[in-house]
Amino acid sequence: MSSSIIFKVEMPEEAFSLLIKKELQNFFTVASLKKQEEKNEILTLKEACELLSCSKSLIYKLTSSRQIPHSKRGKKLYFERKKLMEWMTEKQVNTVDEIREDAVSLLNKRRK
Repeated sequence: MSSSIIFKVEMPEEAFSLLIKKELQNFFTVASLKKQEEKNEILTLKEACELLSCSKSLIYKLTSSRQIPHSKRGKKLYFERKKLMEWMTEKQVNTVDEIREDAVSLLNKRRK
């Protein structure tokens, strides 16, 4: 059995209309951003620079040394957003606590 709560709010029609308009704008803005993110899975050099917060020259250096995942069509470079995000996080530095835990674990294994 479900229960419901009913309450009455009085506000001027203009204020209610403005509230609805703002909420609809927010909804469509968020929906538009999600669609744009899905659509832009393939990034240009400029977009990759913005995502990584680095210069074009660094990107060129990383691509020429094959250190960063990329594709090339003619003279243009392209990047997959997902692969760039994985690349950025693949070499995470361990915290002091993680290093300590690893050392203790290794010592315990050697004692046995």
